[in-house]
Amino acid sequence: MSTLCNDSHGRWAFDVLSARHYDLSHVGMSDAETDCADILLEPGGERTILSGEKRISRSFFVPAPIDGKAFYVNGARLCDNIVRSLEAAPLVVSQFPLGTPTPRPADFMVGSKADFPGRSLEEIWQTALTICGDRLRHLVLTDGPRETTVFDGRERRDVRVARPVSTSDTTGAGDSFSAALLHALIGGESLMQAAEWASEATASWLKARDAAARPDWSDEPEGLVD
Repeated sequence: MSTLCNDSHGRWAFDVLSARHYDLSHVGMSDAETDCADILLEPGGERTILSGEKRISRSFFVPAPIDGKAFYVNGARLCDNIVRSLEAAPLVVSQFPLGTPTPRPADFMVGSKADFPGRSLEEIWQTALTICGDRLRHLVLTDGPRETTVFDGRERRDVRVARPVSTSDTTGAGDSFSAALLHALIGGESLMQAAEWASEATASWLKARDAAARPDWSDEPEGLVD
């Protein structure tokens, strides 16, 4: 479920997703113009996304509630029909929305510790509660190659990555983690098992992606090969 703009960027995205056999029946088209974001990469691989307020505050609409056994929501502004869809679903995982988001029912809130500098775990939990309400069961916070923290408002548990990887680009790591977490939860794993598997799966994905993008150094003199 999403909204694309009816311009060259939006139509290109629609065609690419359609070619990859995504179900686009709940993707709306807006007459607005696509507002792009700048992605800045630090030498260590950390990325910062710069977006205009128009892009951050855009709303997502569906004409009627949608039946689903599980939802992953990554958006700040949600229409009433999306909220109703989440209320009726047995399992909801939400990306931690920044700014002034629409409250939404969610069982698990996933975020990055980098988005909350200087804030305690309890403070982040209270913010998550104001967004998810009493349905919130756990907060899941990633921290790059370091441990993932799972918190239920009382007990903190940390999940360490057995084989952490270093990368020059962390773009997409959060989405990969959330997708893997939801996949494992749907499969019946406990949250701790799901978080551990999601961390491993994301590390493997980053390693494979970097290897695929790396130039072939096989013809270089010995000593230049890492």
